[in-house]
Order: sequence, then C-alpha cells, then structure tokens
Amino acid sequence: MTPPALVAAALKPPDGPAVWLTPGQLIGRAASAALRLDDPCVSEAHALLSLRGDQLKLLALRGRLEHGGKLVDTVTLQIGARIGVSRSLSLQVVDLLLPESVICLEGPGLSSTVLPGAVSLHLGPPPRLDHATARGADALLWPSGGHWRLSHGDQTRSLQPGDSFSLSGQRFTLSARPVHGTHPTQRHDGLSEGLRLVCRYDSVHVFPAVGDPVVINGVAAQLISELAEFGVPVSWTMLAEGVWGQRVSPTRLRKRLDGALLRLRGTLREGGIRADLVRPMGNGMIELFLHPADTVAQD
Repeated sequence: MTPPALVAAALKPPDGPAVWLTPGQLIGRAASAALRLDDPCVSEAHALLSLRGDQLKLLALRGRLEHGGKLVDTVTLQIGARIGVSRSLSLQVVDLLLPESVICLEGPGLSSTVLPGAVSLHLGPPPRLDHATARGADALLWPSGGHWRLSHGDQTRSLQPGDSFSLSGQRFTLSARPVHGTHPTQRHDGLSEGLRLVCRYDSVHVFPAVGDPVVINGVAAQLISELAEFGVPVSWTMLAEGVWGQRVSPTRLRKRLDGALLRLRGTLREGGIRADLVRPMGNGMIELFLHPADTVAQD
C-alpha cells in the first residue's frame, strides 16, 4: 500500500486491503466510489472524506455512520478508530497523511483549488480539473517525489510551489497553502456580517444582516438544501441526481440543473442576496459558497 503524496486517509474494510482516499472522494456502493463496499445496507454515496482545518473527517451523506456506540453525521479520523457504515460492516483507520501544507492550483475559474493527487486539466472554457484518467485533457499534473510534474502535448516539466505556466494564453500558478485554516467551502472577503440560511428542503429562508428575508421554494430550495446537507462541494451529477433522481439521462440532468441555477441566481439578485451563494467551481463541482460569518440551519 503506497501512500499518495498529499493529504489522505487509509481505510480498511473487514474483507479487503486498506485503500488510500483523498479529500472529496466517496465511500459507497456506487461503481464510481473510491472505496466501493458491496453491501446492500450501504448507500451508493454513503460517506465522503473531507479536510476541515487540520483534520480529516468522514461525513455521512446518504448513509449512516456509527462511532463510539452512537450514530453520528461526522467522524474526526484517528489512527486505529473503527467506523461503522452498516450493521455488519465497519472500516478501520489504518493511517493518516496530514502534511503542514497542501498544493493548490490557481488560475482562471479555479479559485485556488486543492490538488488531491494526479489530475487532468481541461482548458474549457471554463478551465476545470478532473481525474487523471479523464479523456480529452489538455494537460496532466501529478506529484512525483518532492515536486510536481506537468505534461502538456509532448512536453513534460517539473514544478515547485510558486512556479507558473501558461497554456493557450491562460496563466496558472502552483502554490502551497497551510493546512491550518483550510476549509473546502468558506472563503473570507472582508464581510463582517453574514447570511443566515434556514433550510427546510422544499423551502429555504435567507436572512441577510440588513433587510427583509428572501424565501426560495421548489427546485431551487432543494438544490440549496442538498448542498447544505453535504456540507462540501459535490459533483454536479450527484447534486442533480439528488433532486431529480438517477433515471434521468445525464444530458437532461445537466439541462435541468443549468436552468434551475440560472433561475436561482435571478431570485437571489432580486432579493438583494449575492448571486454566487450557489456556484459552479469550474471543475465539475458545485458548492454552497459561504462566507465566514454565514450560518446554516436545517429544519
């Protein structure tokens, strides 16, 4: 079992070898899960690994987690801990990898995205990151020893934090960011007073610091509530399937999602709420974009 070069956790199921997971990867019954568990009591998207501050946490998504004899929504991972994912199946935390800093890629539309490991870079527009095995990539980035490698066309070069490169007129920079203070969804923009969101799934009430609350209903409210429940950026397919189900074709799902997001941004603007409260991240992920002073409550 070779550890990756970045933040990761090694989790071992009872009947197989330990698997290294990086933040944002899924545990579940789905074929796309990084740690696939063939158990009828495990959900397709059961749990997700997340980096919160300087800790790795396992977040319950569509399934249950049991730790310390209690059902919980979040578990802070510690070596040796056992986490139940069904009545008959538990995972053991074999190892944790938490360096002092993480490597990020900054560029158009990427907003200093943490690199989970080997990735493919698609120039878009807009630019986005995907799995290293994704087809049609314009470039590949991967960790190699104490540095990173960039492959573009027939050229390969080494990169260190602080190095920049240009592809098709777009400039990107590799940077190191301290793990302390890293949060997957919150960013600071100088606002001292935030929004208060009360999510009831089919309706969401947004209370600004000043002014009247904005009530959002229907599909738009369901999108916000789904993102609030996840608590981390999720892929657009997972978000859309959570609202419209898995029987809808990917093309129709994307069309419905794009239309719903467009209408949601219009509703937010009309109510004087920042339109990027729900926003695509440019790498196939969508997040509930919270400022440090924002709060979310789910009824």
